[in-house]
Amino acid sequence: MKQKLFLLAIMVSTVLTVSAQKRKIDLWGHVYDHVTHHAISGAKATLMLADSTIVDSVTCGYYTGGYYGTDANYCFSIPRKPQQYIIKVTHSDYDPCFVDYEVKKPGRNTFFNGRASITLNKMGLRQGYNTTTGAFTQMLDNVSRPSWNLNQEAHFNRPLDAKKRLTLDAHSRISYEENNDFDVVQYSEPNNLSPKTILKSAPRSTVHTIYNTENLRFTYRINRFDLSATGDFAYRHSTSDRANFTTLNIFEYNYALPSTAACRGSYNWQPTPKCIVAVATTALR
Repeated sequence: MKQKLFLLAIMVSTVLTVSAQKRKIDLWGHVYDHVTHHAISGAKATLMLADSTIVDSVTCGYYTGGYYGTDANYCFSIPRKPQQYIIKVTHSDYDPCFVDYEVKKPGRNTFFNGRASITLNKMGLRQGYNTTTGAFTQMLDNVSRPSWNLNQEAHFNRPLDAKKRLTLDAHSRISYEENNDFDVVQYSEPNNLSPKTILKSAPRSTVHTIYNTENLRFTYRINRFDLSATGDFAYRHSTSDRANFTTLNIFEYNYALPSTAACRGSYNWQPTPKCIVAVATTALR
């Protein structure tokens, strides 16, 4: 049975690019597992107009590090004008995911994005643990209570000096999720109950999670070199009314001083994996 693919809130960046003398903006987003929130490798994203005409398609990039730890994302270069789009994401192990997105009046250096989703009749996993033998018994079943989440993101980018050599890039994300599934039921032998009856007695498990990430990057450009100072912070708080659940309070942060050689202009250049942080070589600020 295929799992559900979750497409994180689509984001419209405000970095201008040059293509055929027309202004462009980047339409981008993240792809991860609906339940685990782990990034998915090998997903394909297709950009379509409202009438399903295909505009472009890409294989989602897969990286370690960055805003979300391990990250899978896509990016499309689109005209800077109001337009209705459909983003379709597919993967061989998941059900397809469709998201409608409308580009209204793209801002120059700031965007805000909010998204809410709800899953009805979610496919949950009932589990029974035999304390006598140590064996697990499992059964798939629909969860009657819906799971849902709210997500808000903001991205800010602007030069800090008159010559536009020093740039500040800030990204903030906060989300709240209620995930409903089944708890593990324990039993021992001997007993006269069938495995199905035992599994049906498994109580519902509800987990509430608040997740926040913050990223700051200062970049100073000298000719073809970018000198940067970056900092990332992530916080996760999960609670549940389950008797055996331990409240989670997880903090993570990192910082770096990377320097990269950026190839700008109309070069037909493909970055090596070590230069992945210089992928935005076609962007002009």
